[in-house]
Amino acid sequence: MTQFTKMACTELNKEKAIQIALNELGRSEKDLQAEVDALKEWLGTQKHLPEIPDDHMLKNYILSNKFHMEKTKKKIEMYYVMKSILPEAFKNRNPKLPHMKAVARQVALFPLGITEAGYGVTVIWMNMNKNEQTLNPYDVLSHVINSIEVLIQESVLLPGIIIHDYENIKLDYVTKITPVNFRKSMICIGVRPQS
Repeated sequence: MTQFTKMACTELNKEKAIQIALNELGRSEKDLQAEVDALKEWLGTQKHLPEIPDDHMLKNYILSNKFHMEKTKKKIEMYYVMKSILPEAFKNRNPKLPHMKAVARQVALFPLGITEAGYGVTVIWMNMNKNEQTLNPYDVLSHVINSIEVLIQESVLLPGIIIHDYENIKLDYVTKITPVNFRKSMICIGVRPQS
């Protein structure tokens, strides 16, 4: 287990985590800032993207993609493109809205830490009985995406393994999402920063 993965299990200090990750990648803070600046310049030319992400998000993508800039650009671009490809999952998703509160009572993400191999593990848990399976599946997806976005902002590297616990979910509930949109949702969940 590397120093970074040991630290990530026990510490939440972003700056320290960034420094350890940089050391493991053989890079410096100056290198990281240069990549952030280059990404911002590139993002400024991408008129189809709605915004330039904050520095922390950019650093997260750069580090998790191990300074591979084309891979980083592709993931950032897909993060924003998904919002137009699958609008059902990105509208009315304020966690304070009643329908999102209902989802939050039944669906949760649990970051579990980092494995010996250096992969972070997150469990997506859904505890819905028959009556609760009336929740809009796109609202459930919105909640999962919101939770992943919190992980992007609160951690240095996002989990590499996501375990979906759908033990109590009936097949007819899952089929409420069209196969095309189900595939899009899996792509959407997969565009988070990861190595």
